[in-house]
Amino acid sequence: MKKPFILLLAVLLSISIMAQERTLILVPGKKDLLLDTNGAVFFELNNLFEFINSEIYGDDGRNGYHRSVAYPFNGFPLLVKQRGNGVFQLLDKSGETKAWLPRGLKGVAVKQGGFYLASMEVDEKLYRSTRFVFLDGSGSLVFLKEGYRSASSFSDGIAAVNAGGWKFINDLGHEVKILPDSMKNARRVTRFHEGVSIVLMNPLSKSGMPVFRPYVIDAKGNILIDVSALFPGKEIKNMHEFKGGVSMIEFFWDSKLPYSGRPIAFINKSGKVLLDVDHVIDEKVGEAGHIVLSRRQKNGEDKWEMYEPNGKQIKLPIGVSYIQPISKKYLKLTFNDPKIKTKSSLYDVQTMKFVYETTGYDCMGVVYDRALLKGPNEDVKLIHLKTGATLFQSSPKDQKVYDLDRYNGKMEDVSIFYCFKDVWVPRISEMTGLKELNLSNLTVENIPPIANKEKLSLLRISNCRKLKELDGGINQLTKLSISGGTSLKGLDFFVQQQTRLKELHLINMDFSEIEKTNILRKFPKAVIKGTAKDADYELQEVIDGF
Repeated sequence: MKKPFILLLAVLLSISIMAQERTLILVPGKKDLLLDTNGAVFFELNNLFEFINSEIYGDDGRNGYHRSVAYPFNGFPLLVKQRGNGVFQLLDKSGETKAWLPRGLKGVAVKQGGFYLASMEVDEKLYRSTRFVFLDGSGSLVFLKEGYRSASSFSDGIAAVNAGGWKFINDLGHEVKILPDSMKNARRVTRFHEGVSIVLMNPLSKSGMPVFRPYVIDAKGNILIDVSALFPGKEIKNMHEFKGGVSMIEFFWDSKLPYSGRPIAFINKSGKVLLDVDHVIDEKVGEAGHIVLSRRQKNGEDKWEMYEPNGKQIKLPIGVSYIQPISKKYLKLTFNDPKIKTKSSLYDVQTMKFVYETTGYDCMGVVYDRALLKGPNEDVKLIHLKTGATLFQSSPKDQKVYDLDRYNGKMEDVSIFYCFKDVWVPRISEMTGLKELNLSNLTVENIPPIANKEKLSLLRISNCRKLKELDGGINQLTKLSISGGTSLKGLDFFVQQQTRLKELHLINMDFSEIEKTNILRKFPKAVIKGTAKDADYELQEVIDGF
């Protein structure tokens, strides 16, 4: 009787695990959502938080800009970050805090292999550096508490780490003898992905540039490919992880020559050179290994090309001006030919057919033939590409309005408005639910009264040089940023009457010493810099608050 019972238990356990392992669809916005593949809301996040669904990148250890819409759900808790202050925490299925992650983390990657890879800044006495740490499922530090100099996420049960020399560790934090001793001083070692790891060694360079000699190794430490041997005489700048069995190699180009693109090559895991080309302006490898690149022609024009994972060129539709791999199966093609009515469309690379026009929308990703599209006002819809059905459509109340001409909701539902056209200004008075107002590059002298002044919490004004006055009844702002408001009168009084202000930025305007003193007395953390004369010059730096 024991065997059937154990077998049944194993089946039930397997079903339970499979029930948890799901791919959801992340919809970023004022309130981040997780949808199931039928478009139903699985989890709605409080607007104070945002989901973390990206990798850590670079030596600074911050999260990548791109958040994948394919969200791997392996059960609660969910990793989130507080908007504004960057505090990371774990939420349970009720949206309550289950655990706070250690303070001071700069970035946290999605959980892989049971662990979160995180980065933190440490004081090295003479300078500050980035260290990488691992957190378990409860958010607690494990392994080397002071952190590694560099590290990868876990993959296939192991991770690459550097604590003075590179090595691989298992899920107990113990070293797994894979990396040859001769490679411990490598510049970089990647995680195991698609069954291989890439080791970048630093050889001596004839040009003095920081060149690499890459090796591809297997899980036993065997060298599968000496990449530099494939390209004698060329100095390698970087080698990327394999995608669909294809890796991209970047070479240094002769900076003494006029720029006309870069030399790039692509290889497969057998060490076969698929392409070795020059004059490359843009290049990508899709999830399925398709190679996409734009090359500069002799006439100065850039031409897009696409290749199968085996290096065979694919014939593209006429008029393609940009190609973006979206998933293993789909591309987004953009056209600039005036004769072509469709300006962008999703394209099935397997059938070589157009499947859905996306003109006016940005395709954020495709998950199981479901395309997530974002419009000009961050309006989002989920489309089933095989049936054409709309599975989800965001509410106008959840939109940030950047283009009033293409906004289809009611004016009273607008809570966040970015106004950069004078003709839009009169409609501000109709926005009874306005919470955030952004005005930029307007030539008007006045803005209409705000309908419900007590609701407005953020006001940002940039380069509205003729604007003379603000609605004096506004006094509940928590953030006020003004740059180049050189004609504004009574700004000192306007600022003084604010009762809830937490952030104040006043840039490139003239204030008397008395006005400046009064403002700083009430708001000592205010940022006041520049003069009205500075507003005549193009802003050369990004100013916090704008």
